[in-house]
Amino acid sequence: MWIGLAVGAADYSVSVNPSRDCPYMISGRLISCEMMPFAVLFVDGLTRCTHRLGRLVPAGVLVALLIALVWSEIVLMLPVFASPYKFWNLDV
Repeated sequence: MWIGLAVGAADYSVSVNPSRDCPYMISGRLISCEMMPFAVLFVDGLTRCTHRLGRLVPAGVLVALLIALVWSEIVLMLPVFASPYKFWNLDV
């Protein structure tokens, strides 16, 4: 929601991407730049919440979350890779 408000409040006069016609953050590097402060806050909050449990616990929790994210992405993308309509499976 914050990204939508930030995009709507800006004026992209002669910018190519995003432009006035398409004022959305559709570029991966722009989205990554918008996500970085939230990622830093998340990791800092995780460290503060688990600092009493030991020094390696925050890293372990973060690694477990990253493994879960990657695994779920792989599981969700398997049907896409098997699709006969994928570009590499088309006889163009």
